[in-house]
Order: sequence, then C-alpha cells, then structure tokens
Amino acid sequence: MKTSKSFGLIFTLLLLFGCDFTSVIQKEVIEAQNHIVKQEYAKAVKKYEKVLKKRLDPTLKVKIFYQLGDLHSIYLQNYPKAILAYEQVVKNSKDPIWMVKSVERIANINFNLLKNYKQSFLGYKKLYEFRPKLKDSETYQYKMALSALKQKEFDYSISLFKEILKNGNHRYYLDAIYNIGLAYYQNKKWKKSVLFFKKYVNLENDIKKISFVKFLMGNAYETSENLKMAYNIYYSILGVYPNTKLIQGRLNSIYNRKLARKR
Repeated sequence: MKTSKSFGLIFTLLLLFGCDFTSVIQKEVIEAQNHIVKQEYAKAVKKYEKVLKKRLDPTLKVKIFYQLGDLHSIYLQNYPKAILAYEQVVKNSKDPIWMVKSVERIANINFNLLKNYKQSFLGYKKLYEFRPKLKDSETYQYKMALSALKQKEFDYSISLFKEILKNGNHRYYLDAIYNIGLAYYQNKKWKKSVLFFKKYVNLENDIKKISFVKFLMGNAYETSENLKMAYNIYYSILGVYPNTKLIQGRLNSIYNRKLARKR
C-alpha cells in the first residue's frame, strides 16, 4: 500500500513541477506536497483549495483538481468530493488524457464505491464511445453492460452483453455469457438462464467458478420443479462447492420431496 501511494505521490509531483508558476504558488504547492508526505491529507486538501483561489495557469489548475480527486478518493474516502474535483478536471481541461482519466475515475467510484450504477453507466458509455477508440474500450463496454444489469435492466443488459458476444476475441467474452445467464436467472427465466450457464461451464476451466455456476443451475432446476436435474447438478458439485453443508441440505431436501411425490 505504501509503495503504491509513494508512486502516486511521485507521479503527481512530477506533473505539478512540470508547470510554470510563481514562487509564491510554488511555495504553497510544495507545502501541500509536504503534507502528503507526512500523510496529513486533510491539510494538503486545505492548502490546495487555497492555491485554487489564486489566478493559476490552466494546466496547473487541472492537475491540482486531479490531485484533490485522488486525495479525497484514495486517502480520505470522501467520494462525493472526489467526484466534484474530477468533474472540474473534465470541465477545465482541453487535454483528452486528463479528461479520460477523470471520467474513468468518476465511473469507477460510482460503480465500485457508491453503487450508483446509473451514473457509472453514463461514464463508461462516454468512455466506450470516445473516438479515437480507447485502449480499454472493451472494459468500458463490459462495465456498461454490468451497470445496466446492476440496475436490473435485464433485457437491456442482455442486449449489451450479446453485443460483446459478436466479438469472439473480446476479453470479456466468457464473462458476458455468464452475465447473460445471470440476467435471465435474476429475471426468473430459468430455462434461458440454464442455457447460458451451460455454455459458460463448457468453456470455463476454473473449478470453483464452475461449481458456483452449477449451483445456480441447480437452483434454477429446483425452482422450476425439475428435481431430477437439480439433484444431479447438486450432486456433481458435492465436495467441490465451498459450502458442503448447503449442498448436502439441498440434496436431502430434493430427496425427501421426491419421496413425498411417490406416496
């Protein structure tokens, strides 16, 4: 953790000192950086906010806003303020690199930390549609679809994941198959969910992931009253699925239900 923080600090220092600014502003920027070195992040924020009240070179202004975004998000966990700072970068920067970095930070905060999937969708959509195409465009496309799924927009998320499947070499091809199955599963369309879960299991090599998806398959079969298939699926992951008691309990329940049917 310290190593990554130090790297980020050195990186930002280089960026800031690459700008031309007066000795007074330089002194205050150095003071802010010294607070960061001492892990006095709140003091660093106050110092930067004071600097921003002065007439600054536009490039320096953008970089200070970006540093404030990092301070609020990484060190102070004040995510709304971090977003406000990154938004100022987008607003004030004419450099697409800074704009892209900031939009990505905002989208990631909304997705991973604030669970604001409506806003994360808009951010990833903006990044995915950016031209020329960005290096991580496939990630943004996938995160768009995930954001839609998290909002329980099942049909729309499925259409987005199916767009991914049109590219057989897409880095999230297998994940898209799984998430289509999950969308159908969450929407209680059991037969369609099992269809895609089967495709996923046939392509996946990770035994733990396979056992998890097979558990969902078993649950889909059980819920749709296909007890024979549910029993077989649960039995196939007995001893593999992390929660053995849960699987054994499902097997016992199905066995008792099948006995009751015969009476």
